[in-house]
Amino acid sequence: MQDKYFSTRTLNHLVDWLQPLLAETNWFFVALDSTRGDFSKVKSFLSTQLNKTAINHWWQPEGLWLPGNELTKTYVLSQLVVPFSAAYVFLRTIRESTKPRFNKTTDGGAFSKDELRNLGEEIARINAVGYAADGVGLQCLFLDDRFSSLLVPQQ
Repeated sequence: MQDKYFSTRTLNHLVDWLQPLLAETNWFFVALDSTRGDFSKVKSFLSTQLNKTAINHWWQPEGLWLPGNELTKTYVLSQLVVPFSAAYVFLRTIRESTKPRFNKTTDGGAFSKDELRNLGEEIARINAVGYAADGVGLQCLFLDDRFSSLLVPQQ
């Protein structure tokens, strides 16, 4: 298990770092611009926009799913992967999840040791490979070393 916190980075940076592995993933956004838990108010609007821009997506009550390759598209990077968002990262073969219990962003900065421990247990429980959140910095936790090895900011 590898956790990293970058005080001046965002989810957009993470998407850039993970590009070699994006095609192998699906991302489950459980927080979008501080919206979490109940996506009913934004689902219709976002679905319309995602359909207009030909972004493959699907919903669960707890959030929005996007294939990793879709994260590099302009609309996603500029309108969805915005501060105060968080997502679980799954291998591409997984397209649904049991209800996650953790959906925190970094609005308070880096996660505490207890939060990281709880998050690691949650990632394992729902069969994800990792979790990433931003707001005030970027917090990442990956159980798969292939992902955590790419978490080095490019100079």
